[in-house]
Amino acid sequence: LLIAFQLSLTSSKAQDAAYTILSECDTTVKAKLGAISLGSRDVKHIVYEYPSTDADGHTVKISGIIMIPSDVVDGTTPCDGVIMYNHPTISSPKDAPSQGGSTFEALSIVLSSPLRPNYIIVASDYIGYGSSIDSNVSYISGDTTSRNALDGLLAARQLFADRQIPQGKYLFNLGYSQGGNVSMYASRLTDTDAKYKGIRFDKTFLGGAPLDYENIYTTYASRDACDDVADVVLILISVNENYHLGIDYKDMFKEPMASHAMEYFKSKDKKVVADIGVLSMDSISKVLTPTFMDMKSDIAKVFRAKLKEIGITEGWEPDTTKRYYIEHSRHDNYVPIQCARSIIPWMRSKGFKPSIVPGNSNLQTCTAVFKLKHQQSGIVWFMQTMAAIQ
Repeated sequence: LLIAFQLSLTSSKAQDAAYTILSECDTTVKAKLGAISLGSRDVKHIVYEYPSTDADGHTVKISGIIMIPSDVVDGTTPCDGVIMYNHPTISSPKDAPSQGGSTFEALSIVLSSPLRPNYIIVASDYIGYGSSIDSNVSYISGDTTSRNALDGLLAARQLFADRQIPQGKYLFNLGYSQGGNVSMYASRLTDTDAKYKGIRFDKTFLGGAPLDYENIYTTYASRDACDDVADVVLILISVNENYHLGIDYKDMFKEPMASHAMEYFKSKDKKVVADIGVLSMDSISKVLTPTFMDMKSDIAKVFRAKLKEIGITEGWEPDTTKRYYIEHSRHDNYVPIQCARSIIPWMRSKGFKPSIVPGNSNLQTCTAVFKLKHQQSGIVWFMQTMAAIQ
């Protein structure tokens, strides 16, 4: 039964937690391994929207999804807690959590797996998808997307209170790849922004996260080989547009990418770069100009300065009592391992004591995940994370 309606509910305690329910339904989700069924579960899905901000601080309506096991809703099973799930890079708008695409399928597997975690999942689409499809996407612009995620969590909490849905004991913050970037920036905001200081995650889990922006740029420019040129291109366009650098795309990209940069950015769809042959490229030098790849050029210096300015460590004195799990494969072919190798020593310098043993430290790390590439390492991260929250 699909209940589709528009219902605005504004919290009298916090205007920022206002939300609008866009649709609601109860359905059975299934976990499969190929043709093998691993389990199923009845889950309530609530697609909602709420106010957040874009990269310039302007208010915009963001959409997301809340997934609650039906046995938790009716009180048959106690709720263990809430997971703020931050989705990874998606290939097109249809894959955003609220749209029922690949992210929705992944979350369905989480709740219907044999582990049957009794958690509520809250997942933001981030700006540029769902309700905010006409807005610019803030790809790997962690400060913006993390605000979108945290504002979605605040709105969801108000919805739970309005409906008297128990939220359980635990609150986890997790994401892989782009989602890991969002998770770390979200944790930073709970330390630095008064609006979010009432949110305290029991643990933040991140894997394969692009955290060191400047390092990503210089690493790809120096090694040239790249298995995901389309995502690197989107990062560069997103930074140029959202931070108003004004760099001409003819100075950044070779053709045909230069002429299709804004089309790709506005569409958020990899089909655009597939149609012009960029998606299949395996070398950065095939798409970037020699000037933009020269770290000593004026244009590269401007870009690197902005990447450093918006980096995760800038202006952050982390709360060392908070708990983190950081995983990154040494053989990651998308996000350079240097991202983890820079953030972990920085956290150590702030007072964290890294350990590979769960429970021995507030900073659990794993950067030796065999010879796994980005996507395979993500599976390992997912399995470890699910085991940990259980």
